[in-house]
Amino acid sequence: VSEDFAIIALVRGVNPSKRTLILAGISTLGTEAVVDYLCNESSVKELLRQLNVKPGMPLPLFEALIHIKVVNNVPLESQLIDLRKTSN
Repeated sequence: VSEDFAIIALVRGVNPSKRTLILAGISTLGTEAVVDYLCNESSVKELLRQLNVKPGMPLPLFEALIHIKVVNNVPLESQLIDLRKTSN
């Protein structure tokens, strides 16, 4: 495996007043990489910039597609390749 893909989705929860964050990769490596992506300050800053979220603003509901480069079964690079805001 030389690449994987993962999603980050902030969606309405079962209770409409709550939200659910979904992190999922095609494989375990993709899921691991997308969690690491959200734990990396520069990645989160880029995601927030793309979402046009300023400090103190609430996050909109969204779906993001992340491409992961894998070398020797280790996820090395993750890149945001598509982003879509969904209706609140």
